[in-house]
Amino acid sequence: MDASRRHHAILMAVRRAGSVRVAELAAQLGVSPITVRRDLAELECRGDLSRVHGGAVLPSAVRDTLVTPSVPRVVGRRPTIGMVIPAASQYFREIVEGARRAAHARDIKLVLAVSDYNLDDDRSHVRRLLEAKVDGLLLTPSEPFSRLAPALDWITELPIPVLFVERSHEPAVNLHPVEYVSSDHQHGTIQAMRHLVELGHRDIALVTCQSPTSGWITRGYDAAVAAMGLATGMPRHENHTQAEIAQRLDGFLDGFARSGVTAVLAHPDDIAIQVLQRARRRGLVVPDDLSVIAYDDEFAGLADIPLTAVAPPRENVGRLAVEFLLRKLHSGRSDRAELHLQLLPHVVVRASTAASRHVTAEDHTSAETRL
Repeated sequence: MDASRRHHAILMAVRRAGSVRVAELAAQLGVSPITVRRDLAELECRGDLSRVHGGAVLPSAVRDTLVTPSVPRVVGRRPTIGMVIPAASQYFREIVEGARRAAHARDIKLVLAVSDYNLDDDRSHVRRLLEAKVDGLLLTPSEPFSRLAPALDWITELPIPVLFVERSHEPAVNLHPVEYVSSDHQHGTIQAMRHLVELGHRDIALVTCQSPTSGWITRGYDAAVAAMGLATGMPRHENHTQAEIAQRLDGFLDGFARSGVTAVLAHPDDIAIQVLQRARRRGLVVPDDLSVIAYDDEFAGLADIPLTAVAPPRENVGRLAVEFLLRKLHSGRSDRAELHLQLLPHVVVRASTAASRHVTAEDHTSAETRL
């Protein structure tokens, strides 16, 4: 691994965890501790991190933005934060766990409601939390902002600070300014594509289930195809329901064979596992004949061939959401949006991805140059 990639991996690790240790980095990167120390020294010179005994931490300018100020005083009772999520899935359980730990550490009460992807329930739960006199609200709407802009105007009239969780929007969306903490799913998709390109894959298909995340995955896929010079016109099956994908998956695989697809990015994990299983029934060897990479990493590692997967930083999303909502409560400026925070997912490499059989040395050199 060259220096630029090591630096990128180190920065990803320190941004995820807040600190890193030399010994752990050396083992993860497959280099000597001396090499890691040199990398840390160079990154410190650039202002990207600060070295400490045995490792490194985020630079002080970044740490200061992540430090929660003192808990706001609520006279006569324990401060309370309401949290509304759309599903009690493993994905959101990890976000809630991060929020719970942050709240517990600051003696904040966290009250949870689950809307089951129902917009009416979103509003009903918020109303009940207001009646319970919560001091602030963490909200994950049941639909993405791109489909919700007019329907979210009521949020701006709430009498308490609100922070959106695992939802982000583009400036072009006609939405009153809101604050959010979310995973950067577009970047996560680009990282997945980069991993496949590094293995020599150029013919990469896409299968996504209908969800608030799928639009960002599609954007990341398109950006990667353009930036990395990948084959265009590859099969892409977007925004189907899970039932539709299950019914049509054999047809999808037929299309993969006709198009010469050597790898597929599938969202979420259960769809990726179905792709894996159907491919093997056809006699394909995963990853030799077809590499499969999942998006979400809820249970991708439990497949019979453990799946390489993009892992959004779910616990950190929940933790930082609580910390920044407390900052907002403390400042008393509930009327102003100041924060759009996106955390970077990372790729967990397992057994379902490998070098393409069809790549030549020249192709690999060309791909490395594009990266």
